[in-house]
Amino acid sequence: TLFRSPLEGSKSTSSSKYLTLVALAFVIRPTAIIIWIPLLVYHFLNEQKKLDLVLQQYAPVGLTTLGISLIIDRIFFGRWILVQLNFLKFNVLQDLGADRK
Repeated sequence: TLFRSPLEGSKSTSSSKYLTLVALAFVIRPTAIIIWIPLLVYHFLNEQKKLDLVLQQYAPVGLTTLGISLIIDRIFFGRWILVQLNFLKFNVLQDLGADRK
C-alpha cells in the first residue's frame, strides 16, 4: 500500500488506489486507521488543493467503502449495522475490551 501512496518518489499519480486500500484495511480491521492517520494527514497537509482532495478523493472512496461494508453487514447480520461504530463503542467508549485482572 505504501508503494501506492502519494509520498515523494512514489510511482503513484493517483491517490485513489492507496485510499481504497486504506479504507478496506479500516473496514476489515478498524484499528488499522491508527497506522494510516499519519500518512493521511501528511498527504492532506502537502496537497495544494485540499478541498478537491477531500471532495474528489477522500469522500468518494470513504463513502463507497462504507456503503459496501453496510450492505455486506446487512446481508450477513440480517439488519442494518455499522460494525466499525460498534467496535468503537465496545473498545473505546465503554472500555469493555480492556483486560481486567
